[in-house]
Amino acid sequence: MPAARAAFEGLIDYAGLYPPASLPLEIVVRNFATYRSGAYGWMLGRLIVPVEKLVKLEALAADAGATCDRRWPVSVLVGGAKASVANRDAIQRVAAAPESILKIQSVEAVATTPLEVAVVAEAYPTTIDRFVEIPSDPDPAELIGAIGGHACAAKIRSGGVTGEAFPSPARLARFLARAVAARVPMKATAGLHHAIRGDRRLTYAADSASTTMHGFVNVVLAATLLMAGRIDEGLAEALLDDDRPEVFKFGGRAGSWLNAVVTYTEIAHARGIVLRSIGSCSFDEPVSELAALGWV
Repeated sequence: MPAARAAFEGLIDYAGLYPPASLPLEIVVRNFATYRSGAYGWMLGRLIVPVEKLVKLEALAADAGATCDRRWPVSVLVGGAKASVANRDAIQRVAAAPESILKIQSVEAVATTPLEVAVVAEAYPTTIDRFVEIPSDPDPAELIGAIGGHACAAKIRSGGVTGEAFPSPARLARFLARAVAARVPMKATAGLHHAIRGDRRLTYAADSASTTMHGFVNVVLAATLLMAGRIDEGLAEALLDDDRPEVFKFGGRAGSWLNAVVTYTEIAHARGIVLRSIGSCSFDEPVSELAALGWV
């Protein structure tokens, strides 16, 4: 398996409903159907939807070609701890229905304390991934430990539509290092629709302000190199802060940042154990940027 395939297969959870894309559900569904059947469908992960749109999504997905034999993979946002409990019946109805054309592979909740993590964990079965979004500051070690203790997965918000929404490279490196050390699966979401770190517009508006955004390639390589023991947290911070495309490489059976190299086997292992996916409001931008770099 080529290193790029190991790094990017199923990586991008499509969140077109959310800013800065903020597309109507009808367009998001049409896009998802197109991406699934396209040449880069292997890079596509789950469709991200809020729980309140599940019913409408089922109808639209049926019209777009989803079937019981070819169900669409979905991750459902269920809110905070209390809301996640209130929303579990809606999730169970879809998950348990044999005729459903949606496959709920995961739920995504929000928690700020170990007790809230426990509430989310108890609300949903272990047969689906339970991602728990937690603050990246202060040190998330305790919360990541609680998440792992309940066999859940962690989630970090890595951007937004304001500059303040983007955690520093140091905070993101610390989060990755804590997840790797605890062997807790995780995902990162928001502000990750560009391959390499750089200055970008916050929205698609012509007069949008700009900020420095994290690159999803930086995140993938930081996680895999940490998992393989090639770098420590300090070097992970430097990697996440690196905006030079030429120092990142994927070729044949290896990927690298500077002199730190991981094999495709190590990349696939890290993707399976730690970095499950990244959430992006765009699928076209990540694909086109990887293609421009010559990696897909």
